[in-house]
Amino acid sequence: MESRENFTSKLGFIMSCLGSAIGLGNIWMFPWKLGQYGGAAFLIPYFIFVYLLGVTGLIGEFAFGRWMKGGSFEGIQKVFKEKKLPGGKVFSLIPAMAVGGTLIFYAVVVGWTFKYFFESVKGSFFNLNMEEFFNGFTGSNLSIFWAFVAILVTLLIVNMGVIKGIENLNKIMMPSLFVIFLILLVRSLLCQVLWRVLHT
Repeated sequence: MESRENFTSKLGFIMSCLGSAIGLGNIWMFPWKLGQYGGAAFLIPYFIFVYLLGVTGLIGEFAFGRWMKGGSFEGIQKVFKEKKLPGGKVFSLIPAMAVGGTLIFYAVVVGWTFKYFFESVKGSFFNLNMEEFFNGFTGSNLSIFWAFVAILVTLLIVNMGVIKGIENLNKIMMPSLFVIFLILLVRSLLCQVLWRVLHT
């Protein structure tokens, strides 16, 4: 039986789980929803549903993976085979299709990120109308090119394997994400303070 590559440390595993779990909804939609619907009135139901759906789903996925000693594609087929039920191959494609759909969505957004990073390094954003830039970029064929760049980078990381690819990169990227959040938080607070000072 072919040996499977595993994570070498708990930190690498936790960072990879965080990288998988923290979605764009938490970054884009959460602050807007919180501001629109208020503090506790939104936060309490949010955390309840995160716990009920997120935690239970995560525990169930871990348990299923350990039990079947494989991914969802192999695991679902094994369950259907053991229970002597038809349609195992068809149902095993559902998670793969969901991941494929998510990849298409994220490839576009990550492509935007690569483009913005490239332009920021060039210094192209000074005295630029960001709304016009975004609309012009997303409506052009250039956005397709950057989406393909994102897909190629993803394939390269996955091809590097669990340890050299996913684990090692997440040990760098996830702490970097929280550092960026902290910088944005400080900048946002400073902007609010400066705005109040200038308008008093």
